[in-house]
Amino acid sequence: MFRLASPRLVEDQPRKKSKEEIEAEKNAPVPIRVVEVEFFVNNTFATVGGLGDSAILRGRWSIIGDKRDQLWMQVLRFGFGRSVSGSVYR
Repeated sequence: MFRLASPRLVEDQPRKKSKEEIEAEKNAPVPIRVVEVEFFVNNTFATVGGLGDSAILRGRWSIIGDKRDQLWMQVLRFGFGRSVSGSVYR
């Protein structure tokens, strides 16, 4: 967080967390969602399942990196509802 101190911008120091807060963060459950994705040969993809009927994720993908060991994905969301302009159902 930043605050304006005349005449320059000063960064506020983060408050130190107690041992209990650190331990609670460490033991907190991590929400994980699994989504089934179908990759196409033209470097596009679409979700097949895992998001319910209300949303569809589509986009482009590529294998990148010096060792070609990284997956890059550009994700777009479709299917916000028929009443929203620009929504897409397929």
